[in-house]
Amino acid sequence: MKKITIISFIIFHLTAHSSNKIFERADSLFQKNEYELAINDYNKILENNLESPEIYYNLGVCFYKIKEYKNSK
Repeated sequence: MKKITIISFIIFHLTAHSSNKIFERADSLFQKNEYELAINDYNKILENNLESPEIYYNLGVCFYKIKEYKNSK
């Protein structure tokens, strides 16, 4: 049981660290008005089952900026 807990913790930590790097890159793309690339990165984070209000907000703004209004909701 202890090994499973340790392995789970390591996997979660690596996933979270990787997602944090992707989030930083997505935010950089967002600030450079490269919205479609930022959308791809934000979606990668969501695919790893990590969520935050900032991701959804920025994703909505990206879709709005590229005039995909339905997705921006």
